[in-house]
Order: sequence, then C-alpha cells, then structure tokens
Amino acid sequence: MGKTPVFVVGGPAGSGKTTVCERVSELERFAFIEGDSLHPRENIDKMTAGVPLTDDDRWPWLECIVERAKELARDDSNLGVILTCSALKKRYRDRLRKVNDQADVSLDFIFLRVSEDELRRRMATRKGHYMKPGMLESQLRDLEMPEVGEEPHTEICDADHDIDTTERNVLRIIAKVLARDRQ
Repeated sequence: MGKTPVFVVGGPAGSGKTTVCERVSELERFAFIEGDSLHPRENIDKMTAGVPLTDDDRWPWLECIVERAKELARDDSNLGVILTCSALKKRYRDRLRKVNDQADVSLDFIFLRVSEDELRRRMATRKGHYMKPGMLESQLRDLEMPEVGEEPHTEICDADHDIDTTERNVLRIIAKVLARDRQ
C-alpha cells in the first residue's frame, strides 16, 4: 500500500479553508480535521478578545494538529486526510511537516491566496466564528506567503473566486499530487 496523503489547506482567516476542506473531504472520502477545533481554550479566549496569538501560543496547537493527522493517517479506513491550519509562517509549516516523520504518510500544503480586500469582505460577512474581522490585520502581518518552488510539496491556489471555483482548483491540485505520488 502507498503512502497516505495528508493535505494541509492553509491561508489567513476568511480564505475559505474550512468550506473547501469540508466539501473536498466528502468528495475524496478523506478524514477532515478542522484545525481551529484543536486550539486550547486559552487560545480561543485570546482570539475572541481580539488578542493575537504568539508563537508560544501556537506551538502546542501545531503539535496537536500533527498528532491528530498522524492518528487519522494510520487508520486504514481513511483514503487520506485533509486539514485546515492557517500555517501563516514558514516555521509553522516546517513544524507541520513532521507528519512526514511517519514513513507511510505524504504531506502537502495547498495555500489559499486571497486578496486583502476579498478577505476583509468575507470576514465582515462571517457569522458565528470567534475570529473577528479585527484579527485579520495580525494574521496579515504574520503571513509569510510561500512562493512557488520555495517550499517542498507546497502548491498555491488562487482563492479570490467563488467557493465552487476554489474547490475545483483544490481538487485539481490534489489530483496532481496523487498522480505524482503514484509514480
């Protein structure tokens, strides 16, 4: 049996990570991890209060994501794993790459690129999420957008479009990665 694919869909708040991952997980029959659901209560309280997270706040959360991804990848009933994580900084993405320490896993990033104006528009209309529009500025300050060819197994997906177009683009990237891994 080949390696279990693990896809991290990254990008700042409002980029469409959760919506895309929910839809793709159903189509591809991948296990889905909503990275935000793994934040400790202290992180959620800080973000709800409008306080940006520090690197020290994020390290335990990233570790939790890595362990959960490994756990789901080991489950033979999963054809793959897709998860959301802002993964704003390269060092966060490097930490997440530790999923690859498990010999039977192949991790790839799909980073959603959305214009600042579109992110602001989406955040202003978003309901029921603890990440409020004012927190976007801190995410944009922290954002280290990967460049094509700069980081291994990292694809950039233009996500300024409607969700259906973004979903199709993500599915094309997944198909390309799966074809690469079969070679």
